[in-house]
Amino acid sequence: MSDWISLDRAELGKHYVIREVKEVSWKNKMLELGLIPNQKIELILIAPLGDPIAIELDGVVISLRKTEAKYILVEDFRKI
Repeated sequence: MSDWISLDRAELGKHYVIREVKEVSWKNKMLELGLIPNQKIELILIAPLGDPIAIELDGVVISLRKTEAKYILVEDFRKI
């Protein structure tokens, strides 16, 4: 858990594994989109002003606001 970071702090172009989606009112929506623990993702876009960000998982691109991304904890795929 010490190497986990929130998705809003992730680096562009890196691959991550989702470790936890924190409890928020829209958690079920995130889970339905496929943002589930152990899912591999790649951060593929950060808008010029830093918000929103886009991730790719299983060939699908999902855009998230940074306020949403901070509730998703990830770990760098290479550190696993």
